[in-house]
Amino acid sequence: MANHHDVIILGAGFNGLIAAKTYLQIKPSIDILILDSGDAIGGVWSKSRIYPGLLYEMPTPLLNFSDFDMCRELGMEMWEDVNAAQVNKFLVCRVLSALTCVL
Repeated sequence: MANHHDVIILGAGFNGLIAAKTYLQIKPSIDILILDSGDAIGGVWSKSRIYPGLLYEMPTPLLNFSDFDMCRELGMEMWEDVNAAQVNKFLVCRVLSALTCVL
């Protein structure tokens, strides 16, 4: 018999991790499965896919979520360029840690 999950999320990048966190905030007992083809979380920003010099094409405020302020979390200036290592750090250190705290 196949395992049952209330929600299946495809992708462990920005949107997948935030979707999981939001579902868990609304219903902490929900059974979520996150599927990703990569070898690490972060989607295109996973540690295995980033390289020196890679920048996010949008400044810091556009990466913020209502309860995750990247500028504040990473000590960055408003409208500062964001490099790939910073995006990965934000996803792994802040978003994933918040997700696992909800579990």
